[in-house]
Amino acid sequence: ETIAHLPDFEPDILHCNDWHTALCPVFLRAHYSGLPKYDKIKTIFKKNKEAAEKEKEEEVEELDLSEIIEEEPKEATDKE
Repeated sequence: ETIAHLPDFEPDILHCNDWHTALCPVFLRAHYSGLPKYDKIKTIFKKNKEAAEKEKEEEVEELDLSEIIEEEPKEATDKE
C-alpha cells in the first residue's frame, strides 16, 4: 500500500524473512498484478535457520523414536 504513495520509490526486490512475511509475495501477485509500480518487483523468501532447526527437532520428537534409540543392540545368538 505504501509504494503507491511514494512517487519516486520503485523497489526491485521484496525480501521476505521468515513465516510472518510468507504471504507477502502472494498478496503482491494477487492484489497488485497489472499495476506498473508492482509488476517488476521480484521476491525472495528466506527461512530463519533457528526456526528451521527447531521445526526439525519438533518433527523428530513427534516420531517418538525413544524406544528404538534407548534399546540395547541385540547380540547375535543364533549361530548356523
